Amino acid sequence: MATKPVRLDQSLVDAAAESGHRNRRSTTQQIDFWLRVGRAVSAGQTSERERIMGAVNGTVHFEELSDPEREIAHAEIDARIETAASGADFAARLAAEGVPTVTLGPDGALIRQEPDGSTSVIGDADAA
Repeated sequence: MATKPVRLDQSLVDAAAESGHRNRRSTTQQIDFWLRVGRAVSAGQTSERERIMGAVNGTVHFEELSDPEREIAHAEIDARIETAASGADFAARLAAEGVPTVTLGPDGALIRQEPDGSTSVIGDADAA
């Protein structure tokens, strides 16, 4: 089987390692398993899948789904949010609008970043 390296979010790799351990699979085997299951679910255009995607897209009410369908719909929405958020640079967007942002520094301190790029510490992780 030919392979190709890909970049994955570290939290996904960690979850795959944990799940793989429980299921006696390597991290790579677990990710491959998840991909194959996801592909099969995504490819199947059953009436259940159509209802799930309808709920995800807002054309079907969640109340019309069974509990397992609702769980899948929520997972689909979560995955879409994570994908969208991982590629978004909210600080840059807000800076372009002249809005300062606050982030958490590596030491736990709150850092205020002005739209001009200047920063200042506004909180200290040890002060709490």
